Amino acid sequence: MKISKNKKNFLYFNDSDIRCLFKNFSDLSKNEIISISKLKSENFKIINEENSNQINILDHRSHHFLILYYKKLIGYSRLVPPDFNFNKLTLEKFCVSKDFRSMGISKILMKSIFEKIQKLYPLETLYLSSLEETKKFYEKFGFFSEYLIYDENGKPHHHMTKIFK
Repeated sequence: MKISKNKKNFLYFNDSDIRCLFKNFSDLSKNEIISISKLKSENFKIINEENSNQINILDHRSHHFLILYYKKLIGYSRLVPPDFNFNKLTLEKFCVSKDFRSMGISKILMKSIFEKIQKLYPLETLYLSSLEETKKFYEKFGFFSEYLIYDENGKPHHHMTKIFK
């Protein structure tokens, strides 16, 4: 199937083209776990940290959001519940495949995440960590920076928050 775009470069999808999945770790298939690891590796290159994108304890305790174009994983993020992360609901590993960026996939993924948060954690504030170059991206989705800049793996990061009303 050919992917078509409108003037704003957003994809047109039929209902059968794209699927948004929400899963706990125990519900992920082996192929989904492999696809997640590959997509994370494509997006998160951490110097001097061998196996940094492998599955860890937070993966087992988190909610996972997958965006599939047919059967190909093109978007992913995990939501760490507040009881596992210093009493903070945290969005982590937000990424879109390089071949599908600037096509509206991030909007689909964020919308899915926000809808689930409002059902599961309606009174919680959402937190995330952002690089300087992705700060404006997250601000488009209602996150704001507390201007607390800290070093993570040798790069400055912003602590960002989104409050749901």
